[in-house]
Amino acid sequence: MSFKYSVIIPHYNCEDGLERLLKSIPNKDTIEVIVVDDRSTTEHFKKVIQNSHLKHVIGYVNDGAKGAGTCRNIGLNKAKGDFLIFADSDDFFTLDAFKSIENAVNSADALTDIIFFNVTSQSSNGNVGFRHLKISNLISNYINQVGVNYTEKIRLTHNVPWGKVFRAEFIKANQITFDELIVSNDVMFSVKAGKQAKKISCSKSVIYCVTQNDGTLTTKKSINNFRIRLDVYANYYHFLSVDERKAVEASPLPLLLQSMKYGLSQTFKTILFFKKRKVDSFTYLSVNPSKLKRFLRELLNKW
Repeated sequence: MSFKYSVIIPHYNCEDGLERLLKSIPNKDTIEVIVVDDRSTTEHFKKVIQNSHLKHVIGYVNDGAKGAGTCRNIGLNKAKGDFLIFADSDDFFTLDAFKSIENAVNSADALTDIIFFNVTSQSSNGNVGFRHLKISNLISNYINQVGVNYTEKIRLTHNVPWGKVFRAEFIKANQITFDELIVSNDVMFSVKAGKQAKKISCSKSVIYCVTQNDGTLTTKKSINNFRIRLDVYANYYHFLSVDERKAVEASPLPLLLQSMKYGLSQTFKTILFFKKRKVDSFTYLSVNPSKLKRFLRELLNKW
């Protein structure tokens, strides 16, 4: 059986979130939902799938390298839809999200490989969060043609898979897959897709809500995860051309600042790592390099 949309969901120990997410997806013959469990500590997710209102939902278990990237790749291999939609099991789609998706897809021409949508976020206390702000800014700037290089920035710095609809044929023809890492597995998938897409479009409709929890991989303080992020950023940096680095003002400064959380020794190791990988911190920034260097020096002096 073929479908118009395949919704791919990696899952790990988040049954309540998965249940909420599945409830936010309409039960239609045009939509298949693929849940790939990352070897959760219980099998309760199977009951969530079985009790779902969705007719076309199926679950798989990741038997490869642990991580959401492997789960998403399994979903890619199983997907039968013309369009691919990614969601995380602790997030959910907004009301009428799939109506907005349908309208945007039907309005797009055959050359459109990615449609970007607006998103929102919600903190653990139910208030609006901040995780969506960068994406909302990218969407707004692209639609309103604000600033410079707004096309390059949305293509090359919108480094998460959710809030987008991908044409499946484009992803599969270009063999774009996720890195099978425990963190930052979606960065290279997103930038490769953004760079290679023949045509993109944007919608101001808010279709997705990202939850903001202190215990997620995004917020956990882990030196091993941090080192993986460093390596992924170096790969990302060298995947961009010189002109693209200039357009998006590529710089690892945010990671250098994060390194201070792990102590002065790790900060020096991070500096040496980027030097060895030939990743420049200041060349492509539009602000004054001497001010940035002074700012970093002052922060370092606090240790």
